[in-house]
Amino acid sequence: MSVQTFVSIPSLNAPVSAALGATTASAEIIFGSNVIIEINCTADLTVAFGVSGMSAPTAASFRIPANVPYRWDLGNVNNRIRLYNAGASSSTYYIQEVTKLDK
Repeated sequence: MSVQTFVSIPSLNAPVSAALGATTASAEIIFGSNVIIEINCTADLTVAFGVSGMSAPTAASFRIPANVPYRWDLGNVNNRIRLYNAGASSSTYYIQEVTKLDK
C-alpha cells in the first residue's frame, strides 16, 4: 500500500542491504505486518509483496528505478517482499524500516 508523505525516522531495526547479481531474485525478505519500509537501489529492480512461500517477482512486476527511494506500508496482509534484478549488472539494495513521527 502506498503511504502519503510524512516525517519519519529510521526504526530501531537494522537495515537490510545486499547485492543482487544480474537476472537474480532475492529470497523472501521478512519484515512483519504493518511495517513501513523505504527501499533504494543502485540499478533498476522489481518488487513483489506477499506472505510465506510467495513467488519471485519477474521483469513485469512493479519497477523500482535506480536511485529513487520508495516507501511502502506492508499493511496487515503482506509481511515480506522479494526483489528481482532483470538487468545485465548487479544492483545493491538498501531497505530501512521507518517510524512515523507523531505531531
